[in-house]
Amino acid sequence: MNGFPTISVVIPTYNRAELVADCVRSVISQTAEPLEIIVVDDGSTDDTAEVLCKFQDRITYVSQDNAGPGAARNNGIRRATGDYIAFIDSDDLWTPWTIEVIQQILGRESAPTIVLLRRMEFETSVDLESLNREDLVVRDYQDFFDYGDGGALFGSGVLVVRRNTVMEVGGFTTHLMCAEDLDLGMKLGVASGLASIESPIMVCIRRTPSSLTRSASAAFKGMQFLYEQEAKKAYPGGEQRKWQRRSFLTFMARGKSIQMLLAKRRGAAWKLYFDSLWWHIRLGKFSYLLVFPFINLFGLVRLVSRRDDVVE
Repeated sequence: MNGFPTISVVIPTYNRAELVADCVRSVISQTAEPLEIIVVDDGSTDDTAEVLCKFQDRITYVSQDNAGPGAARNNGIRRATGDYIAFIDSDDLWTPWTIEVIQQILGRESAPTIVLLRRMEFETSVDLESLNREDLVVRDYQDFFDYGDGGALFGSGVLVVRRNTVMEVGGFTTHLMCAEDLDLGMKLGVASGLASIESPIMVCIRRTPSSLTRSASAAFKGMQFLYEQEAKKAYPGGEQRKWQRRSFLTFMARGKSIQMLLAKRRGAAWKLYFDSLWWHIRLGKFSYLLVFPFINLFGLVRLVSRRDDVVE
């Protein structure tokens, strides 16, 4: 491994037989090899197992009863032997230089606990034809709370994390919701060192049709879980880092409240608004507090971007 920290790749998958092979090929075709590739099949009922047989000499295939993405990633974490774990979702792709760039970051004198990879969205392979490797640009942060203060995007599909540290915080929650990655970020909040790669693009996120109502339901449940965990003081940092934690949570709440409106779940949208009202006041996010009611009451949500940082 040329003296670099070793990297295990974990790919959770569920009923993506038509996509998982492309994902695995993108990991196998790296300019630098990972230590191992672990694919965790979360109880698929399609042809996933058969599709992955062709890669049996290059991957470790693990099958489990259906338990959700958090449990699948935890299974991969337990089986991994690398110094770091890089996660990729089974419908996404890596650019050929992903592992090589990660090694550059981890090979520095003071290696960070967390590395976040630059992402782009795509629909078809045509969208990727003009993709080139650009110069490396990295922004360094003290930790996750420093990175998330004021609002920043985070997700398991762009995450590389020190294996011992993610095991120490208990890995991903196994609650079935759309926030297990955000909860992990919060649990890793004070782990020393986060490097956010701004260039080159390393992860290609596939846009696929999904049920807006179903995803909105999971997102609402996830935000409620994060609120509850913060209220229970389950996240590190104590009083000293309290408002950095809440700055990140309110940033996520703003985007999720718009998602609720797009899914025509106004009650859920108002719930997120009022549950975080005091935090928004304390953080001075008055634009959101004033604009959101008009968006909700007068149906202006279609005029608003669907990005998570839509209302600052």
